[in-house]
Amino acid sequence: MKKLFIFLLFVPLYSVGQNFTIYEIAKLVNLKDAEFLMYKKGLRNIGVDKNYKYQKIRRGIDNQICKKDPLNKECNWWCYSVMETIYSKFPKSNIDWEHYKIVSQKSSKFAMNYDSEKQIAASFINIDYTAEKDNGNCNKTFGKTYHSIDIDIQFNDKSEFKYLKNSIIDNAEYEETNVWGIDFKYYDSDNDRNISFRIREEDNYGEIEIRL
Repeated sequence: MKKLFIFLLFVPLYSVGQNFTIYEIAKLVNLKDAEFLMYKKGLRNIGVDKNYKYQKIRRGIDNQICKKDPLNKECNWWCYSVMETIYSKFPKSNIDWEHYKIVSQKSSKFAMNYDSEKQIAASFINIDYTAEKDNGNCNKTFGKTYHSIDIDIQFNDKSEFKYLKNSIIDNAEYEETNVWGIDFKYYDSDNDRNISFRIREEDNYGEIEIRL
């Protein structure tokens, strides 16, 4: 993404077939973008799951972050503690708590050349999206929504795995090798964020985990 400018001249922004490049991943800023890219690559959706979590919160007073406002005089809470949790498959509008946090989660599962009877495919891709917001402030208003996207790709076709693996190695910054795999970090200047990649390779398949 930041080193080989010659590479950009010869590889289109959207590559042919299921082959992914690091440039395509870096353009994903929300769940809609990620899901649509899977369809453009010819994958099939094989499952969707949605969950909602509502957590009663109270203002925290006992950790390092809270010490920035030791007397709890600021309107916005520096930290809070979770008191109680409600789990639901559907959004709720009748929460009686004065202060609470809303966590919405969606998991989308995709596959290439999927055989539903044998439950095998050339590739499996899981996209997990989480959005969080809370009204931990004196006005009891909900502020900014924080979201994250995790993409886990299992390539049973090693050639497609190596295509994305090489794109990451050529353009991202190597961090370390650990028991879980090889970690890389890429700075996305367009969205001012770091994107994490973890590469794991076995004899018959390769796996790449991406956190946006």
